[in-house]
Amino acid sequence: MRANNRGAPKIVALLVETWRAYGRGICRGIARYAQENPVWSIIHQERNLKQSVPKFIRRREVDGILMRVDQPYVAREIAELGIPIVDLLHEPGAGGWPSYLIEDSAVSSMAADYFVNNGFIFFAFCGYRGIPFSDRREGAFVQFLNERHFQTHVYSPRRMVDHRLEVLRAEELGFHELDALSRWLEQLPRPVQ
Repeated sequence: MRANNRGAPKIVALLVETWRAYGRGICRGIARYAQENPVWSIIHQERNLKQSVPKFIRRREVDGILMRVDQPYVAREIAELGIPIVDLLHEPGAGGWPSYLIEDSAVSSMAADYFVNNGFIFFAFCGYRGIPFSDRREGAFVQFLNERHFQTHVYSPRRMVDHRLEVLRAEELGFHELDALSRWLEQLPRPVQ
């Protein structure tokens, strides 16, 4: 790692996909932080979740890396570079380095609270069963509504997703569920949220 002068901005490599809304949102938040706190200089290269270690990381000395890397071997390669990293994708402790994730229970509670406060009484949840963040959101959504004496209908896919699979693969498998999902939606009470 390069020695950074005390007053020089820290160079932070941003390994986040921008082809999905979620990744673009992360990039916007980091850009906002960097504008308000000019202690960071951001390096970003368009990429997807499956790409290998970018050459600019190997060539250029950086002070830290914020990453959403879907392939465990790529994450390990990045960790082996000895540069401080923060994982923005995987479960805390998954790779032995720090993770920073959305608080799934807060997301679910806010969504459910919004619908309850707007007078809805029928609720449903459809997620990626077997994917940890989705399972946590389902649990929090159902719990929030149960505590307020509302019933929540939860879609159960025909097959469970292996939690080691990435979200993109879970989405792909979901296309095989379209007919079953359509039937489930038709059976729900109206209006449903």
